[in-house]
Amino acid sequence: DQTKETTETYGWDNEFGHKSIKTKAFEASQMLVSNGEYFEFYKAGGYKNLKYWTEEGKNWLNSTKT
Repeated sequence: DQTKETTETYGWDNEFGHKSIKTKAFEASQMLVSNGEYFEFYKAGGYKNLKYWTEEGKNWLNSTKT
C-alpha cells in the first residue's frame, strides 16, 4: 500500500499507542518563554554556557556553527 509508505510517520497522537517511562525529576515553566526572556538568555551568553545544554542539545548547537 503506497499510502502507508508515504504517511507512516503522519498521524494523530492517539493513533500510535502509548508508552510509560520513568524519568528523573524535572521542572517546567508554567508559561512559554517570552521574546524578552529569550533575549535576556541570548545577551547573557546562554548559547555559550554549556551548563544549559543536554548532550543532544550540545550536538545540535555544534552542528549550527559555520
